[in-house]
Amino acid sequence: MLLRTVSMLLVGGLSAPAALAQSEINLDEFSVNCVSDVDQKGVTLSRSGGSDKGFIATDTLEGEASIFPGLNTMTFLLIQGSDVVTFVVDYTTMEYDMRMKGAVQKNDKGTCTVA
Repeated sequence: MLLRTVSMLLVGGLSAPAALAQSEINLDEFSVNCVSDVDQKGVTLSRSGGSDKGFIATDTLEGEASIFPGLNTMTFLLIQGSDVVTFVVDYTTMEYDMRMKGAVQKNDKGTCTVA
């Protein structure tokens, strides 16, 4: 009985954030504006038609990115010349972590809002 109760709590706890995320953002088609907690600069992410491709625009880079889904996250990966940007958005909390490697080295984090 205890195992069944724990299982029900875990399942209930996992499904609530997913339902919340779906009401906040349409995961197949969206545009979000993100603001850095570090330097208050902005980044825009977008996705259209549930594609595995999206778009990233920063103050120094912009271009088409590959999208990789995760558990409550989407990872945008942009490779442009010698620069690699990995941008992970948690769509339940709307927080992000970004890593930029190449000519510019940068670690960043912040929050996003649906545009």
